[in-house]
Amino acid sequence: MIPNGSGVGGGSGTVGLAFNGQNNTSNGRRRLAAERAAIRQRVRDDLARQQNAIRRQKEFTEKTRLWNEMLTYWDQLGSTPKVKDLCSKGIPPNIRGKVWPLLVGNELQVKYCCNSND
Repeated sequence: MIPNGSGVGGGSGTVGLAFNGQNNTSNGRRRLAAERAAIRQRVRDDLARQQNAIRRQKEFTEKTRLWNEMLTYWDQLGSTPKVKDLCSKGIPPNIRGKVWPLLVGNELQVKYCCNSND
């Protein structure tokens, strides 16, 4: 109780602080519901990221398989629209070293060399 000083408030000279246990309980429930909703959202976001990573890995694997097949039959397929279409969709990094010399033509037979002694 806080002293009122004016004598207002039931004649006792004090004003009671309102403490509503029900109000605190409903606030706690709302906070708990919000926390649960945030956790569910994080789980959904994590699942979406994992599914996206799996999808990208499958696409990468499929592109690599297609390009390896194209390289096997490069003499027949090298100048077809299919090659241009695949190039526009992207060449996987692990295949680029094989594909680029074929695409630009390498009459000089220049090879990439990691060791300066070669």
